[in-house]
Amino acid sequence: MMSMTRSSARQFPKLRKPLLNQTIVWLLLSIAIALLYRVPALSSAFSSEYVVQDDARQHVFWMQRFVDADVFPNDLLADYFQSVAPWGYTTLYRTGAMLGVDPWIFNKILPICIAVGATLFAFGTVVELVGMPVAGFVSALFLNQTFPLRDDVVSATPAAFVYPFFLAFLFFGIRRSWLPCALAIVLTGLFYPQGVLVMSGTLLLIGLGNVKWQSGKLCFQGTREDFNLVGSGLLAAFLVLLPYALEESTYGPVLTLSQARGMFALSAQGWSKFFVDQFADFWLFGKRTGIFPMEWATVDLKVQPQIWLTLALPFLIAFPGRSQLARTSAARVMILLQVAISSLGCFFLAHLLLFELHLPNRYTEHSFRIIVAIGIGVATALLIDRLKLGLPALRSRLVLLGLLGVWAIAPFTVSYLAGESKGNYYVGQFPQLYQYIQTQPKDTIIAALDPEINNIPSFTNRSIFVGGEGFALPYHLGFYNPIKQRSIDLINAQYSLKVEDIQAFLARYPIDLWLIRPDMFNHDWIQRSQWLLQYSEDTRTPQRMIESSQMPALLTLTTSCTVANLDSFAVLDADCLRTQ
Repeated sequence: MMSMTRSSARQFPKLRKPLLNQTIVWLLLSIAIALLYRVPALSSAFSSEYVVQDDARQHVFWMQRFVDADVFPNDLLADYFQSVAPWGYTTLYRTGAMLGVDPWIFNKILPICIAVGATLFAFGTVVELVGMPVAGFVSALFLNQTFPLRDDVVSATPAAFVYPFFLAFLFFGIRRSWLPCALAIVLTGLFYPQGVLVMSGTLLLIGLGNVKWQSGKLCFQGTREDFNLVGSGLLAAFLVLLPYALEESTYGPVLTLSQARGMFALSAQGWSKFFVDQFADFWLFGKRTGIFPMEWATVDLKVQPQIWLTLALPFLIAFPGRSQLARTSAARVMILLQVAISSLGCFFLAHLLLFELHLPNRYTEHSFRIIVAIGIGVATALLIDRLKLGLPALRSRLVLLGLLGVWAIAPFTVSYLAGESKGNYYVGQFPQLYQYIQTQPKDTIIAALDPEINNIPSFTNRSIFVGGEGFALPYHLGFYNPIKQRSIDLINAQYSLKVEDIQAFLARYPIDLWLIRPDMFNHDWIQRSQWLLQYSEDTRTPQRMIESSQMPALLTLTTSCTVANLDSFAVLDADCLRTQ
């Protein structure tokens, strides 16, 4: 049996409608803040010819195929990262390339659009919750202050898009606008499917909140708008997630828990650190395993006020005093609690089903940042309404605007002067090396054990034999096992004392250029190398070379097979090495 009222106004008490001119002023200030906080990263992004964002190195390099179909031929790394890229994300960059925008330029510009989009919906969500534009500005301010603390938005990788789309979901969900809300769910699924599970859980909680036991039967007593919202949203979520459930990866099923426990890559010292012994590091603030975003573990004026004021929300609503706003907004604000409960449910489900739902932290870190950003705006509005400062209206507005101005500019200025908020961009230090590699044929494959190899695909559009941290992802063994074997074979060949081992290695793999640096054969470099550490359980060749006090075979061949000495790198011709 179903009982529905005709109007959503019966569920949510009416808020006082804000003046249009006030709304426009605070909205424009919010957009200005979004643009202001993008300035440091944008200046870093275009500071040099060779600049790449850290996370984007893995997710964007292969998209040069949209510009030139001949680059990265038969490239295991490019093929893998292309295969795991969500359809919407891929299509967006492909469209940009069709319009003549280079993927790397597109990658540096997109964060502006993402931040402004998230700001607009954050502002609108808070205005829908409390009807106070200044509170929307507060949320927009703190949201944009937290963006530079992580690589999500600035990298314009799939995780970045969850912010505008999830905030759009909240905005339209509060308004009970079922069609745009369903569209926000679909867009999230096309870019960041983990977010859809959190949205689905939120809709289920909204639906369950309207189910009552009446006359021995369960009855849906919400409005027609509630029914349409929940029904269409869950249908959209099902349809957009269905292809992910049915699709089988070319690289085999995802890693199982039993397989993962024996992998160094997922140990406390691994590149993809997952299993750690400390409770706080694993369950609370772990990058991949913890409930909370990592930056919440720090004392930061851009973070802590959001957390504590959001935690104060239940008390501000439960004990409203003479605040009429607390009473009228209580039903609307409940959606923040529903998102939190849904996020935690998905988080623990992801832990229970490791690694079928990918990484548990992905279900809480983004939604929790959104909750506290919205929460601080709502809490600010409730405090303003409760305190009713004994100042004339104009003077109180000026005082409030001055305080917000200080809070907007001061953290930005301090972080900018301290060198923070620059977007974690890497500026290439070896331009001569990049320029030389760019002159090589497009099917050239470059091998090296130096971390600089991770930048070669981004700066040169040439393939690398194997990558280091960020490239050697262990979640599909059909990809990771070949990458691991390549790394072990490269280590063994580079530090072997026998020329025959080098020739056997090169007979197996079609490498064209081999990059080395003189210090790579020193004891200190070998001991410090994170790359060698990752595979130390599988090979002791570097240690044996040090213990023997003999020169590795590769160094004996450098004089005859070096084709270029560039920026402290010796570039060895693999064909020459094969004939020695």
